[in-house]
Amino acid sequence: MEKIMNVLEKISNKISFLLFDIAVFSTIIWPFIMVTYIVLRYLGISWLFVEEYTEYWLVLIIFFSISYILKTKGHIYVDIVVGKLPNKYRNVIELITMCLTLFVSLYLLNHSIQFTNYAFNIGVKSSYSSRTLLWPMYAFVPIGLVSFTLEIIVQLYQKIKYFLKY
Repeated sequence: MEKIMNVLEKISNKISFLLFDIAVFSTIIWPFIMVTYIVLRYLGISWLFVEEYTEYWLVLIIFFSISYILKTKGHIYVDIVVGKLPNKYRNVIELITMCLTLFVSLYLLNHSIQFTNYAFNIGVKSSYSSRTLLWPMYAFVPIGLVSFTLEIIVQLYQKIKYFLKY
């Protein structure tokens, strides 16, 4: 089991860092495109695709970053009550929370795959004038959730292993 989890952790690290790099690159490019768009609009030239693709970029940045944020513990903690508990109880609460998060993530992953598959099969296009095929944009969500779910599994295994030692 340990070997399998080590392989999963390596895969999770590679996917997580790759997706995060894509999100960072998108975050860096986004302001330049927006400034260019605003300047050109002032000059009477309109890039209609920018408003539409800004929405897709936002989804990409969020879903491609969630596993990295979980991995680096960059998410928000609200520990008004939990922070005052002894380590044993805190670990139990974290274990329960991680299990619930895994179930929610699997549920969302399943539905996002179904939604993306539906858009692919039907050929759903955006309502903007660009008429962009939407399934590639919808695919950002399951790709990010696969990485997130994998990271949850790795961390859950580590938490269970730690918990069983004590």
